[in-house]
Parts: sequence; structure tokens; C-alpha cells
Amino acid sequence: MTAVTALHRQVALSRAAQKAHQGDLAGAANLLEQLDATGEASPEVLDLLARIRAQQENWVEADALWARVQDMAPADAARPAEAGGTGGTGGYGGADAVWAELLAGAAAGRRTVADIRDRRRASRPLWPVAVGVAAVLVVVGGVAGGVVALGGSDGPVAQPTTTLTSSSTPTPTTTPGAEERAAELARQLAALKAAGRASAAARAGEVERIARRVGGTGVVVQRQPGAVRVLFREGVFSAGTELSPSGATALEGLGKRLTGLKATITVTGYSVVVPGGSGSGGSRTGLLRARIATQQLSAASGLPLTAFTMQSGDQAHPPYGSDAQNRTVTLTLTPVTDE
Repeated sequence: MTAVTALHRQVALSRAAQKAHQGDLAGAANLLEQLDATGEASPEVLDLLARIRAQQENWVEADALWARVQDMAPADAARPAEAGGTGGTGGYGGADAVWAELLAGAAAGRRTVADIRDRRRASRPLWPVAVGVAAVLVVVGGVAGGVVALGGSDGPVAQPTTTLTSSSTPTPTTTPGAEERAAELARQLAALKAAGRASAAARAGEVERIARRVGGTGVVVQRQPGAVRVLFREGVFSAGTELSPSGATALEGLGKRLTGLKATITVTGYSVVVPGGSGSGGSRTGLLRARIATQQLSAASGLPLTAFTMQSGDQAHPPYGSDAQNRTVTLTLTPVTDE
């Protein structure tokens, strides 16, 4: 593996841990799956992904991922130092200590998965569900690769250091204190979940604030998960790319209300399907309408054109049922956070 590839993996692993810290398990898993698909899956990557899958109650995949972690370890990786000897390839420290932690977690996780699948436990155990998010940060930060340090409520801090290499097939063992670590991870998970709920509430509050700000004459405001959509009650264009009087007025009024908003703004243009034309996909007219509307909004708001994203809407999914109203554009405003 080249230094560039290793650094890429470290960065991706750090980003995945940050997403997990913020409650975005799907986003974190997606980053880790991309590493696996490109052959960059280290034991840290697989362990982190296994814990996320356990959090999502995907027991089969979690067990398979932990099995891969066990298969990647050197044969003597999990052996602690014996009295009077070094043990393994360097005692119970350094890489050996990292592997011992990884293999202890994998073994404990697989035991819990087996218990669940045998119906000997409830479907929401303290371990490994507790490891699903919290241990992601602990393992990535302090044990497996050193790419993220868990620093309390301020979130993870990227600190790329070294990662493990692997070979041979291990006989995993359980290190002392695994149950105590699981309990601590459970407490950390509870804190992370609380932080995630607070973050979601903050985003919802920002969506509501934007919705109230942009509402006004001539527009319809729709609140969506994580975003606000603005439609115009009447057609913005009379024909082609010619603005209607009511459309020009509505664009100017909305543009003035955009000033100062902390949001990304996407302007989507629509067109009416003509006989013999394509009934789906975007259109040149739709894109031109988005551009003209963006120019009007930019002039009214004082925002630069680069503050807007323009696109053509799918003709198969217009916002309205009438041709006149569909000679229009819509705006999608997504809050921008300081995270």
C-alpha cells in the first residue's frame, strides 16, 4: 500500500467516525463500504463497519465483518506477554495491544450476535449495540489507527497516525476487562445519541426558521426533512423564457427575503411537455428558466450567482397539474450548519 493510499484510508476512516459521532450511521457505513470495495479495508475499517451493522441490527453482516477482522490478524497478535517473556511480536503493547483490543471486540461481538440469533438474548443487547457508534470512535481514535480522538462533547478531532498490517490466521482470545469496556462504551453511546438528537432538533429548528423567513405573497412553502421547498402559486414565465408580470414580482420579493440566510439554494426550472417531445428527463427550456430566475433572485438579494445552483427538473414530475403553473421554477433551501 502506498503512502497516498494509506493517507486516503486514514482520512476516510476519520470522516466515517465523525459521521457516526453525529448519528449518521448510513453515511459512515457508506464511506467504509467504499474503502472495502477498493481493497483498502484494514481491520480498523472492518471493525468499525461491524459495530455500525450491529447498531443497525444487521447481525449476519456484523458477524461476517468481525470474522474478517479475526482472519486478518497475525497468528500471535492476541497473545499477551507472559511472565519473564515478551509475548507475540512485541509484548502486550504497540501493535500487539491494538490487535488484542480488536480481537477482543470481535470475539465479544460475535458471541453476542450468536446469542441473539439463538434467541438467548433480547434483540437490543448492551453489547455489541453499545459498540455500534461509541466504540467506533474509541477504536478508531485510541486503538485502531489513531485517526480520531474522542474529545468529549466537542466531537472527534482528526489525528492521522499509523495503521496495522495483517497476515496469517489468528486464534482470538478475550482480554481482561472486556465487560467493563463494554459498559463504558454503553455510557458513551448514550451521550452520543443524546448529542445526535440535539443536532437533529437544531436542524429542524433551522428549517423552520428558513420556512418562516421565505414565506410571503405569491409563494407556497413546503417543509421537507432537512430542507425547505418554495413553489410559486402562478406561472413564473408566460412563454418560453419570458417572465410573467406576477412571476417577476414574486421573484423579486422572494429574492429580498433570501438575504442573510445560511442555506444552500438550488433553483430548479420546469417546462411543459410538447407534443412529440420527451416526456421525462430535464429540458433546455427548464435550465434556461432556472438561469433567468437565478439572475432575478441574485439581483434582488445581493447574493452572487455562485451562491445558487441551477438545474432542470424532470418533466415527468412537474410541481403542478396545469401547464400554466408548470412554466415555473422552484427553490430548495438546505440549512448550512457550522459543524
